[in-house]
Amino acid sequence: MLPRDERRFKTADLDGDSTATREEFTAFLHPEEFEHMKDIVVLETLEDIDKNEDGFVDQDEYIGKCWNGVDSP
Repeated sequence: MLPRDERRFKTADLDGDSTATREEFTAFLHPEEFEHMKDIVVLETLEDIDKNEDGFVDQDEYIGKCWNGVDSP
């Protein structure tokens, strides 16, 4: 399991038994739908956008993610 998936699985596994109930598996697959998974959504989004891995999203990283290199008119 990839570290990112393992982190998400452990957060979704509310009872800590290393198995996923239907509800826990749904939280793993769709973390944006579960309050206890909100921090994972933010962390993963930051990891995706923060290309230089400095822990911050600068303007170029943000605009690059939003516009994907498309020039504005």
